Amino acid sequence: MIYPISQFSCNYNKYCQFSNSNIQSKLTFRKEKTNSGKKTPTTEESLAHLNGAMQKLTAIVTLLGISAICFGIAKHINNPSTEGTFHSEMFRSLADDNTIPILKTCKSLDKNLRSVLENQLAVAQANDKVIKEAGHPAGKNRFLLCGPPGVGKSYFAKIYAKTLGASYKEIKFSDFNGRWVGLHNENLKAEFNSVIHAAASQPDKKFVVTFNEIDAIIIPRESMVNALGFKPEERSIFLNYLDECSEKVPNLTIIGTSNLAASAQNLDGAAMSRFKNIYEIPFPDSECLYEATKAHLSKIKDGNSFINRNDEKLKQFSKEMEDRKFSFRDLENVINTAKDNYIRDKVANKDNGFLFEYLTNAKNGLAKSDGEMQQKVK
Repeated sequence: MIYPISQFSCNYNKYCQFSNSNIQSKLTFRKEKTNSGKKTPTTEESLAHLNGAMQKLTAIVTLLGISAICFGIAKHINNPSTEGTFHSEMFRSLADDNTIPILKTCKSLDKNLRSVLENQLAVAQANDKVIKEAGHPAGKNRFLLCGPPGVGKSYFAKIYAKTLGASYKEIKFSDFNGRWVGLHNENLKAEFNSVIHAAASQPDKKFVVTFNEIDAIIIPRESMVNALGFKPEERSIFLNYLDECSEKVPNLTIIGTSNLAASAQNLDGAAMSRFKNIYEIPFPDSECLYEATKAHLSKIKDGNSFINRNDEKLKQFSKEMEDRKFSFRDLENVINTAKDNYIRDKVANKDNGFLFEYLTNAKNGLAKSDGEMQQKVK
């Protein structure tokens, strides 16, 4: 059985306590035999002997502990059935997911972002002949979406993947954490190898992998604080595999998302040069919020009728959200709170239908929007 280092420390302490008591007993026994004619060690000699014995014992136990840890890591890596084995999300199709539109039908997209995604899509859809004629542009199959929390980075990555008709998966760096020191690096390697194998085995299909909150690994090198050097090693593994993916699996697109702005030099320069295609997503404007609000409300009973009756109010409602720098996540929270209030009245036998005041009360009840909290931090 494999134990963490804390277990070895516990056993070591118990063993030392036993050894100390045992040695003290022997010293007492020697003292009692002073009349036997044999020379009795002095106190200084006895303490020196004890200290030497304890140093040897400490070295042996430490060596055994380190060996066991190394054995545990090797066993964990080589044996998939070992406790704590890393399991990531499988590739999946988004074709039947009605909650995700394609670029053509998504109306809540910033015009600049739409242009970026359409250009990236055209490159990804190009055949090998066209790519070769263009000189195989570097970094064509990866790009980075930066922006504050809740502005839709992961959602837009899914829209891109669905429009491309690609198999899709998301990866979070927290998923790689392991019980053993350095195991997250091995998990990262295993994940990349799995992705490369999947894409290489089906070269006629498209694949998209999104690494969420990529700033967990590609912060500037000078900002890394880790005495053991595991973070720089993780960063090196990630960057090397980015290059390998570009060379071996051109049918794979890698998307990174980050809450940090690349323009503020919060991200690693080596990583930025590899992604090349970088877009900073702002908080949605009133037009995007208006379209997103209608998409949410169309799902309630008589939703389209409600939208038509309150169209001008919804536009003003969206403008007020833009002024407060609402994110799409803020909007979703407001819509859900409005639905909760509708359900509350329905349960109380107040059959008023869905009222516009549910929306305004929910909006006004949101103490701080994502944008307002960002401004406070600054």
